[in-house]
Amino acid sequence: MPHHDRNSTMVVVHPAAVDRTELAELLTEAWRQGAPARLRTAFDAATDAE
Repeated sequence: MPHHDRNSTMVVVHPAAVDRTELAELLTEAWRQGAPARLRTAFDAATDAE
């Protein structure tokens, strides 16, 4: 990892080396942890409608 990235909260992902379904689940869960309740509720309603 480059020195300038060592203290970052960023995650580097190589698209060819990751399972896209798992990545989507991880990103969604990370978003849910920081999103306001009203956005999580709207997201869940939209997801349930699919």
